[in-house]
Amino acid sequence: MNIKKIMHVENLTHFYGNQIGCKGINFDLYKGEILGIVGESGSGKSTLLKCLSGEISPSAGKINISLDQGGVKDFLSLPEQEKRQLMRSMWGIVHQNPRDGLNLRISAGGNIAERLLNVSEKNYSFLRNTGKYWMKKTEMDPDRIDEFPLSFSGGMQQRLQISKILSSNPQIVFMDEPTGGLDVSVQAKILDTIKSIVRDINVTMIIVTHDLAVVRFLTDKLLVMKDGIVVETGLTDRVLDDPQHSYTQLLTSSILQV
Repeated sequence: MNIKKIMHVENLTHFYGNQIGCKGINFDLYKGEILGIVGESGSGKSTLLKCLSGEISPSAGKINISLDQGGVKDFLSLPEQEKRQLMRSMWGIVHQNPRDGLNLRISAGGNIAERLLNVSEKNYSFLRNTGKYWMKKTEMDPDRIDEFPLSFSGGMQQRLQISKILSSNPQIVFMDEPTGGLDVSVQAKILDTIKSIVRDINVTMIIVTHDLAVVRFLTDKLLVMKDGIVVETGLTDRVLDDPQHSYTQLLTSSILQV
């Protein structure tokens, strides 16, 4: 079976003035894979995620993307309008703070509908039914579709953000510490929800986290970053169970606090 390559990253680099954000990043990502990016604070993992998702422009490098329609494209050379449309529809970003990904002035159903309108879905019944479907899929009460996000707990807000992103059937989802700041019991439930859904719909995902338990549970492949560069990469179980680089060994032995 031929698995489709969905992203090719080559020599991706970003500088903040003279300071390295990330440098010389290379990897390939295939349809349905979940890639984890780990490292201590300041390692460059969040900078890399922002470059990959289009939130910031890298200083150098290449990001080739292969969409279901339209063939292979150089993401960095796309017109700004095409980039923004891609980010609003076929890509999705799940923020650590769900309020950064939600419109707090409209209802839960309105948030999901807002996303669907970006892919030209305009039928009211479809928008409402899809909203209820995804709320139920992420273990929310669909009867709360008309309530506003501020009436939900932090864990429920995160579920709503995930519902909103997945409702448009994106090809790639970027997650930045999706369980950060949540209680441990809530974290576990959300991780179970994410894993179940991404396998069901075969979505490709890139997830940044400092939590090695999260990457072991969710991801297929792993990039370990230190000082803006990737020091080790490979299958998640191999990297965590048999780390080769001294920094990865420190991470996995919990000697280094991340």
